[in-house]
Amino acid sequence: MIVLTYSGTHEINYLKIHDRMWPVNEGYVASKYFYSVLDTSWENTENNVRHYETPEIYWQSRMNKPHIDDYRKTEDPQTEYEETLATYMTKLQEFRETNKQWYKNRLEMVTDMESYIGTVREKTGAQPSYPAGGYLSTRSLNGIYEVNNMTY
Repeated sequence: MIVLTYSGTHEINYLKIHDRMWPVNEGYVASKYFYSVLDTSWENTENNVRHYETPEIYWQSRMNKPHIDDYRKTEDPQTEYEETLATYMTKLQEFRETNKQWYKNRLEMVTDMESYIGTVREKTGAQPSYPAGGYLSTRSLNGIYEVNNMTY
């Protein structure tokens, strides 16, 4: 799965939490660790879903944060900049509030991925294609996204 992260675009095949790994693919529960959006742009002919490390990366790729330099030639640069920045910050806060459940889900995954996967499988009736407890991380593979101990 191709994911846009803070360090660029990467192909990620496994999500590693502590000493366990889960496969990451379009239909797998572990892929919900990443923020996914439907891409409806006309240029997109292959895949209709784009994956991001966090909602903020998606936001930053779509919305430009105002810069004071953009207002230098206006009548009142400081006031116009501050008003535009306030609007931007309000929209960003609304965006974060809209995606609050994503953050909760991600925290549940980091805390106990096995239970999270079990719950999703139970709700959807999905047939397991890999163990809910993931695979023991005993070898080096390509495309591993290693989750650090994060706090939200």
